[in-house]
Amino acid sequence: MLSILIPNFDENVDKLVRDLHVQATDLDTPFEILICDQAQSKENFEVNNALNELPEVEYFKWSEQPGRAANRNHLARKAKGEWYFFIDSDAELIHPWTLSRFWKAKHSESVICGTMYYRDEDPGPKYRLRWKYGRNREMRSPIDRSKNPYASFISFAFLIGCDSFEKVKFNESVVEYGHEDTLFGKHLKYAMIRPMHIDADILHNGLISADEFLEKVRQSVRSLALLTELGHVDDDYRVYKIQQWLAKRYLDYVVAIKFTVLRGLIEYNLKGKHPSIFLLDMYKLGYFCTLRRGVSRSAKTLRS
Repeated sequence: MLSILIPNFDENVDKLVRDLHVQATDLDTPFEILICDQAQSKENFEVNNALNELPEVEYFKWSEQPGRAANRNHLARKAKGEWYFFIDSDAELIHPWTLSRFWKAKHSESVICGTMYYRDEDPGPKYRLRWKYGRNREMRSPIDRSKNPYASFISFAFLIGCDSFEKVKFNESVVEYGHEDTLFGKHLKYAMIRPMHIDADILHNGLISADEFLEKVRQSVRSLALLTELGHVDDDYRVYKIQQWLAKRYLDYVVAIKFTVLRGLIEYNLKGKHPSIFLLDMYKLGYFCTLRRGVSRSAKTLRS
């Protein structure tokens, strides 16, 4: 049996769920579709709740434990299938064979990963930073991802056996956005469950404004700082590796000061018509250095 698991935060998932339902019906196995919505607002509640009328579909609210990691783990606890197909709520199936390709590739000792796709058309200045980052950093071929399969893991869309998932799960200490994927990939490596990156493009519809994206970037860096204090980070995390190199030469403080001074100018570029991905990298590094210089900062403080 296949359990299709969709962590949600107030996205309209009507089209995604109906497309998945059609494709799952064509498979040679029973299935269920579970959607766990953590949002307190009810903007999309009515349209999403109507999905409960579809056979084998359950949409429900759950807010006991915040964070994407907790959402995914909760979905897995409710799932009845031997296989879990996780897919983000801002995804869109662009091929009628997507789910079938995952299903045919399933392997008990592997996790099957799809590829994130972004439209060719420039969405305009408001969303350009997120779109440009996605096309430059996330839209990579399976061959490219397979060169470093664990570090290339993304939770956007993947198929995993329930027994394998029980060995790894998502680390629920990650409450804010960011780095739950990288940490999950490391757990896969420790458990010797190899990611198989297949040719199965899935559209990422979750373009957000530069302001919203930069807030998610800051959340991601705060998550990395928290994981560092909790001892979960090593040189596989590029920003951490560079910060450590700088710290050994007493240069991380210089970077932190320069970031504080230049932050406004960097954000001006990133929110503008021609955002630089290089400056975005510098933004992440500078912000991380400012957090790491607060050596007395506790893990509890970093969560706030």
